[in-house]
Amino acid sequence: MANENPPRVEWLVFALVLMAAISLDVTVDEDVEDLELRHLSGTIELDTRASMDALGFEGYETGAIATLDLSVQPVTVIDCTDCSTVPIGIRVAGEVVLTELIDEADRLGRIEAELNLIHLQDISEGGLIHREWISMDWRAGDVHSHWEIILIHDPPRWEPANRYDAAFIPVDGGVESRTGPWILIGPLLDGTRTIEGCLPDSLGCRGGRGSDIVLEATFSAPVAPVDISAPPSWTLIEGEFEEGIPSGLADIRQLLDPGDNIEPSTPWCSMPGSADAAASWNVAGSGEGLIAPMSTWLEALGLPAWDLAIHGGVWNEIQVENVDCGSLIDENGALRLGFSSYSV
Repeated sequence: MANENPPRVEWLVFALVLMAAISLDVTVDEDVEDLELRHLSGTIELDTRASMDALGFEGYETGAIATLDLSVQPVTVIDCTDCSTVPIGIRVAGEVVLTELIDEADRLGRIEAELNLIHLQDISEGGLIHREWISMDWRAGDVHSHWEIILIHDPPRWEPANRYDAAFIPVDGGVESRTGPWILIGPLLDGTRTIEGCLPDSLGCRGGRGSDIVLEATFSAPVAPVDISAPPSWTLIEGEFEEGIPSGLADIRQLLDPGDNIEPSTPWCSMPGSADAAASWNVAGSGEGLIAPMSTWLEALGLPAWDLAIHGGVWNEIQVENVDCGSLIDENGALRLGFSSYSV
């Protein structure tokens, strides 16, 4: 069972949760304004049924433990031909080990994986975010999965300074979340601070057994960003398509709460090429963020989450050169969200 792996989309959700945690380098107080997050380590105990199910472990006992050892570095894009500014962001890379995986036959499993995650933003001089890109590469044994995501904000998204102030209150030992799951961010001591927290719906957390999440964040003086290549460009795939559902993006589709299946139209992909089959659905839109399952964590942290208000449009799925692509087109026909993935 040591080589067993949950669905690809669930690893993506898990990686986004990790990314939310490391985003605490955007400060909740003034003592790290001139420092940058450089390393993150610690454990996340998946002590709730929901947290196990979110990673595809429906048939396993609760209590699996994810151990993290991740480095963080700033990056900048050097060759983006269609960007209004130079995109900037961070790269998170390192090891994630899942242990204490106990199945229905009482067998004990373990998964070791390498994570490489990049988050980029196209930010104007006024601080408005026009586009965001997320790239995730996940290697666990013989399994290699890769994801590319683009979010296009129209109107641009604004992230005001000190946006964390309303989300936390001072307490003994640091600052504590006001709402949502309990999160305690300790003071900075010798360049390191401890972050403790609870998973959503973890009833016993903060009790005698301690926290679900215990992370140690290490900060240092800012360093020059590393140059990286631009993320792939998204293009409209033109042609006549037969109806079909060729991609493996059903879980992503369900996050959008799609409506009726309609005639295939306007699919986009990060891989240029041709395809024979495509599928499309109406999306009514509710204005809720895309990553709704973790919204309580993100709200409590006040994080610059990768959410996108959905106000209606069409969700398309297509497969090009073994790459599964999903795209959300708004009511004006413009691309708002793109997912692409492949696994080898």
